[in-house]
Amino acid sequence: MQQVGKRQEAARLSLDVSALPDGVYQVEISNGVETTTQELMLATQQLATVSRFVTVKKLDGQLNYF
Repeated sequence: MQQVGKRQEAARLSLDVSALPDGVYQVEISNGVETTTQELMLATQQLATVSRFVTVKKLDGQLNYF
């Protein structure tokens, strides 16, 4: 928990969520009197595998595939 002084008008907080698994989490913010809850969704993007073939025509006319 991080506390902010009464005279401070704004605050910025960074959360390290790298160790948390994908899912929906709730972040609770309170000023001591009122409390608000915000939803935080973590989703790891899946990497797509892409196959590409390139054809190169040599000066001698032969085709090579890579």
